[in-house]
Amino acid sequence: MVILQENDSQFNTIEKDIFTEIDKLIKKAYAEKWGGNKMWTQKIKETLSEMVEKYKYISSSSIKDGGREWLYDLIWFKNDEEGYFSELVLCMESEWYMDWNQIKYDFDKLLISNATHKLMICQAYEDKMDEILDNFQQSINRYQLGNKNERFMISIYNASKSDEHEFIHFVLTRD
Repeated sequence: MVILQENDSQFNTIEKDIFTEIDKLIKKAYAEKWGGNKMWTQKIKETLSEMVEKYKYISSSSIKDGGREWLYDLIWFKNDEEGYFSELVLCMESEWYMDWNQIKYDFDKLLISNATHKLMICQAYEDKMDEILDNFQQSINRYQLGNKNERFMISIYNASKSDEHEFIHFVLTRD
């Protein structure tokens, strides 16, 4: 198991860029007084959809494709020269309920993905973060068809701090 925490030099470029963009949303959210989980999810989808141009990928989500959504909240993918789907680059799931059973349902979808990058966004109280991370790790380790080298990006909104709004970022790998 590898747990890389925020600002770790072992984050790859896409991981760093995604985590940086998610962090930028904090200031914007409170300046614009975003209300509710639906707004957060929409803004995260918009932000990640805009990032694909930098990497020359294609993005698909309910906000980008007229309400259509793949199995995941958002994906990045590539097509080959003839327009055929050739690579699933990123799968993102978000779940704002803090109950593990709610989070687990969305995280399990990431387990079955063969995307290069898998991103889970959720929230937890600070005293529950270790438990949530342990549950993610157990899920990764117990999924029998997982790849030894796959990496799971985890962004947890710290729901404990009402005056200091932050996401804490991790990357998990299989034990």
